[in-house]
Amino acid sequence: MFSIAHLKAGLNTEFLGQEVKYLEKIGSTNDESWESFYNGAPAGSLIITDNQFEGRGRRQSKWVSIPGKSLTFSFLLLPEIPLEKLGLLPLLAGVSIVKGIKTITSLSTGLKWPNDIIISNKKMGGILIESHMEGEKLGVVVGIGLNINESENDFAEEIQKEATSLFIDSGKEYNLELILSSILNEFENLYLYNWHNIISM
Repeated sequence: MFSIAHLKAGLNTEFLGQEVKYLEKIGSTNDESWESFYNGAPAGSLIITDNQFEGRGRRQSKWVSIPGKSLTFSFLLLPEIPLEKLGLLPLLAGVSIVKGIKTITSLSTGLKWPNDIIISNKKMGGILIESHMEGEKLGVVVGIGLNINESENDFAEEIQKEATSLFIDSGKEYNLELILSSILNEFENLYLYNWHNIISM
């Protein structure tokens, strides 16, 4: 089972992941994040699940997680930044994932614009960013699904040629909490302090 205590031990964030809700099984972490937004949750609120069964990607595609092997999470942002900067959020999230994974595993993943995370030319993750207005308040949910410790047989046969995981690529299993805390640390640093550096990365 995912450990919130282990996650928080690796965080050095000011707001991201300071409030965490873990759900063993859920349809969509993005949907749960929107529920928290409408209920007044603070910026940085994080939803994590071991088993997402109705996750969605772009163009109505589905994203299914493998219990105990995937990282499936969403977090809430309440931006007070120029709208033109919001267009950079997919890139910011992708850079954060690539850097966060590299820090913990030494593996080099890549970002395939606009929302795929790849390793060895196969997809190992995806990003889905949504935004809603509630009155005068703008909410943004960043949803991320990453294949970490799956074996090839964990994937449906029809996607085995396109999908991969860190385990398949390296032969090693990795700590989910460490990878997630590393990604969140990278994201917050870029989001709060280094927007101007994103394009050059």
